[in-house]
Amino acid sequence: MRASERAAQIWSVLALAAHNRQVLTYDIVSKLIGVPRQGLGQLLEPIQSYCLLKEIPPLSILVVNRTGIPGVGFIAAHDIPREQLRVFDHQWLDESPPTPEELQKAVTDMPSNGRPPQGQNGESREASDGLAMSQALAALAGRGAFADIEDASEWQRDLRRDRPLPGREGDAH
Repeated sequence: MRASERAAQIWSVLALAAHNRQVLTYDIVSKLIGVPRQGLGQLLEPIQSYCLLKEIPPLSILVVNRTGIPGVGFIAAHDIPREQLRVFDHQWLDESPPTPEELQKAVTDMPSNGRPPQGQNGESREASDGLAMSQALAALAGRGAFADIEDASEWQRDLRRDRPLPGREGDAH
């Protein structure tokens, strides 16, 4: 099964989860579709790219790690709880889901993890990567993803602050 076909399969799972106002862990999605957890990022990218292109809430935001946040490849939103509410409020089941071909085209038109599957139009991988990153950053800027950040240095310090691991809050290291 091609990646875009798996992405279409995940779309349906996530649309139902959104309808039920649920978030799903990578482990749950992995078990539901029979793909190793480590391979889910590349399958979620077409969904993220499609949502960015269509300017609809980022459906892939419903897939989270054990700490309740999306993985490192998720770039479609900064305020995770607010965007999850937008996803919950969207009427996913009233719309036709994208086809595998539409999802693949979305990745080609707007690679959203900064790494296109291959250089396009004969470009070197580095040039293609730069274009992909430029497109992803332009999409984020267009959505005002980081408009509420007043002090970038403070924001970075907060993001990098050590946090307790779930179930290990009382451990001393």
